[in-house]
Amino acid sequence: MNRLVNTLMCAVVLVSSSSVSAADWGSIKGRFVVDGQSPKLAPLVVAKDQFCIDKHPINESVVISKDGGLANALVYLRIGRRDKVEVHPDYASKPGESAVLDNHGCHFVPHVLLLRAGQPITLKNSDPTGHNTNIGGTFNQIIPAGEKVTTKVARAAVVPINVTCNIHPFMKGYVLVQDHPYMAVA
Repeated sequence: MNRLVNTLMCAVVLVSSSSVSAADWGSIKGRFVVDGQSPKLAPLVVAKDQFCIDKHPINESVVISKDGGLANALVYLRIGRRDKVEVHPDYASKPGESAVLDNHGCHFVPHVLLLRAGQPITLKNSDPTGHNTNIGGTFNQIIPAGEKVTTKVARAAVVPINVTCNIHPFMKGYVLVQDHPYMAVA
């Protein structure tokens, strides 16, 4: 099961083909299912901040439903640094809409956020306690209780970026930043 946990930190990767045109696009539908026993996850150590202690946040490194469905698994088109992906016109105007990552109940909501390079991201703190949102060193700021900050992640990343709270080290999430919209999270 350790391999399962480590695999979730990475992503399922589709390889680009330069002969594919955006006009040739379609849809892919699927579901990730864990066959076998779910891993026993260590409980989170929530040692400070009474609000977070009372919220009893759970370890979200592996989330499996009762019927075996795996949450937070990623599928995305991975391309070389010099390659460009032609974006279908239906998706071309989407990167301007702000995505939201919320500190809520002493965990990040959503646990995995999809983001286009340069897309605005609103970092909220819905909790009555301060949080620090650290997006892999590209953004690292305290967000007071009830406040929000808007920023952008300028460059795409090959793999998901860790999101942490330096005040509450048990809080973890991920942001996948790509130059194209061809990504999904289970």
